[in-house]
Amino acid sequence: MALLVACGGANGSSGSDTGPDLAPQTCEGRNTVQEACEAFRDTLCDRHIECGTFASKLECENWFNDAYDPGCVATTTCLTVQEQEALSKCIEELPTASCADLNEKGAEETIPECGQF
Repeated sequence: MALLVACGGANGSSGSDTGPDLAPQTCEGRNTVQEACEAFRDTLCDRHIECGTFASKLECENWFNDAYDPGCVATTTCLTVQEQEALSKCIEELPTASCADLNEKGAEETIPECGQF
């Protein structure tokens, strides 16, 4: 699952992390994997809190870090253009996603684009 790659820190995108002696990679208007993971986490947690699934942001973030082990890790890997488009659609649709669907199916099945970055 692509999102697990994005949030779990494995290198599944076409970009690559920079080494200690290399200049930081620029994403030319696209998100890094870390930024995508954080945007997804924050939007998903906001929706879960609105749905009453979690009482607080901290509770949701703890769940997220367990579900998407190890959570959002520091990386400069860039999303591809297609992954960026999927992220945008995911973030756009999450705030109005069905609470029941999110709880029963998860974000990736409720909104397929959420599993494509």
